[in-house]
Amino acid sequence: MPKRILLVDDSATSLTMNRIVITKKTPHEVLTAENGPEGLKLAAASRPDLILLDVMMPGMDGLEVCRNLRSKTETSRIPIVLLTYRSGDDIVKRGYESGCTAYLNKPLEDAKLLQTISEYLGDK
Repeated sequence: MPKRILLVDDSATSLTMNRIVITKKTPHEVLTAENGPEGLKLAAASRPDLILLDVMMPGMDGLEVCRNLRSKTETSRIPIVLLTYRSGDDIVKRGYESGCTAYLNKPLEDAKLLQTISEYLGDK
């Protein structure tokens, strides 16, 4: 059964590439947002089943978006996967402290993206 995935990333290239992979390889609907505030609005309005969220965005970063999503009843239980080029124990720790469900490093291979989606949406 198709589910709804929200991609939030300030990179148009990342949004496009991930949306193409997801729509070609899964039955799921993909919504996109280009920044944190837009992602928050779309998450509240559409109640996605999974959120893939970039960490490094201007203005409101992904950690702040994640904390905000977790603080609201309507979005508090949605799995949130943080995606970033940044690595290291400190940023991973901060990611989990913000409330993320998982943390993945970019560049993300298609197989890893699809495996993660399957894991959190229960695809078989």
